[in-house]
Amino acid sequence: MDTRAKHLKRFRKRQRKENEKKEEEWRKEQERIKVEKEKTATLEANAKAVRNYLDSLHIEPQESGCFLLSDNFEDSVLLHILSFLDPKELVLLSSISRRLWKMSLSDQLWKPLAIQVWPELEMATQVDDWNLLYRRKSEYMFYKFRIVY
Repeated sequence: MDTRAKHLKRFRKRQRKENEKKEEEWRKEQERIKVEKEKTATLEANAKAVRNYLDSLHIEPQESGCFLLSDNFEDSVLLHILSFLDPKELVLLSSISRRLWKMSLSDQLWKPLAIQVWPELEMATQVDDWNLLYRRKSEYMFYKFRIVY
């Protein structure tokens, strides 16, 4: 075999490998797109279910012009909605009604907030009141370093 034929053979072999590599990358990308579409479809279905549930809730107008969520509104759903609020908003919300005040004291709301600000608390096992812990640590940080959360 002459050198030209050898070079041509190596070139074709290299080209074949590159094409196989591109095809593999394309297959992986298509698989990733498929997984993302499935995730999106699941998220959209969940969002639709939440919207339908929220549409089915009864919200009653009050004499003061405010709206009171009826007793049909489950605490777990309300806690989930409240979990999107920051600490200042939770404190303000707690003054609206007794039910919201009780809900705003929940450890389910304050534990993630405390861990978000102070990651070392994630390992804490004997915390009775996350709300109180958050307030005390915030006050300490404010007075020591003049940091406002």
